[in-house]
Amino acid sequence: MLPLEETIVNKDHKVEEGAFQLSSDRAAINVDELVTLMKAQAYWATALTKESMTRKIDGSIVFSLRKDGKLVGFGRIITDCESFGYVNDIVVDPAHRKKGLGAAIVEALVTHPDLGNLKVCRLQAATAPLQAFYGKLGWMKTAPNEMMEFRKAVPAA
Repeated sequence: MLPLEETIVNKDHKVEEGAFQLSSDRAAINVDELVTLMKAQAYWATALTKESMTRKIDGSIVFSLRKDGKLVGFGRIITDCESFGYVNDIVVDPAHRKKGLGAAIVEALVTHPDLGNLKVCRLQAATAPLQAFYGKLGWMKTAPNEMMEFRKAVPAA
């Protein structure tokens, strides 16, 4: 995994590094805690409800990031698990930003083992700082709008 040092990836798709735990276990997500984090940190989530977030989780591959048991980050990818994925709802608590944790969430999403054949991922980066952040991770603008795309190298058949 990208920027987490001394990471350990186990069979449950969990990454552990120091006090941070990055996990794809949907059952471990406290949706109330997630909605609170999203509403506090994401301008696009002010009207988010528990019911809506539950549906989003159920229709996605997700990663939650915890420190000392507290939810400090989250991200999800909406995908058919074969050809296309849309990365969405990436959020990291401000107290833990600038540590590479958002990049680790994105990296975990696009390299998840269930997405081995995924060819194209997209996301919307609405601001220049977000576009710069994702650009450093290999994402490219696709048109004169906010969409960005990451294309996975496809092995020759």
